[in-house]
Amino acid sequence: MLDAPKLPIPIDAVPEPLRRFADPNGPAAARMMAARGMVPVKGGDLVLLLVQLTADADPGVSKSAGDTLQGLPEGVLLPACEEALHAAVFHEIALRFSTNDEVLSRLAQNHAVADATIAAISAHCPERITEIISVNQQRPLGAPQIIEALYKN
Repeated sequence: MLDAPKLPIPIDAVPEPLRRFADPNGPAAARMMAARGMVPVKGGDLVLLLVQLTADADPGVSKSAGDTLQGLPEGVLLPACEEALHAAVFHEIALRFSTNDEVLSRLAQNHAVADATIAAISAHCPERITEIISVNQQRPLGAPQIIEALYKN
C-alpha cells in the first residue's frame, strides 16, 4: 500500500505568515488561539493551520484544533479541498470528513491530493465518488492501489 502523507508537516512547508502559529516551539498561547480559529487567517490557510495543529504535542491545542476543524462552515472547508495544499492536509481532511460526500468529491478531483489518500477514499466511498475517481484514468493507472481499493469497495 502507498504511504500516506504524515502530520505534522515540516514547519518550512507551512506558509511563512502561519509559522508563528504552527511552530511547535512557539508560544502555546499563540498555538491555542490559532487552534480555536481566533487568528486572522482565511480559507485554505486556515484549514492548513488547523490540520497542522491537530498534530500538536499539546493535547489541548490538538483537541481544540480538531474541534474547530470539524465545526468549519462548508463555505470555508469545501473551497480548501480544491486548493494546492500540502498532501498531508488533504489526507487528514479525508480521514476526518470520511462521511462527507462533498468533501470526498472535491478531494477526488484535486490533483494535489496524494495517491495514498485517493486509495483510502476509494476503499469506502459511495458509488458517486468511485465514478469521479475512475474517470481520471491516469491516476488509477499510476497507482494500482487505487484500482484495488475501488475493486474491494
